[in-house]
Amino acid sequence: MYRQFYQGMSFADLPLLALLLFFSTFVAVILRVTLFRKRNDFDHVARLPLDEGACPVSPPHGD
Repeated sequence: MYRQFYQGMSFADLPLLALLLFFSTFVAVILRVTLFRKRNDFDHVARLPLDEGACPVSPPHGD
């Protein structure tokens, strides 16, 4: 079925190139997140919503 679909295409390599580009980007992001992370950076950012003094901007008043 796919062979018949791609027979009429003049650029049959583009879907394969797009798949390889997506897959390599996906793998690069997963590797970046899992292997090259600094634990302290993630812990600090994860605690930000829970810290009382972390938000220097005061909440808006009901004006």
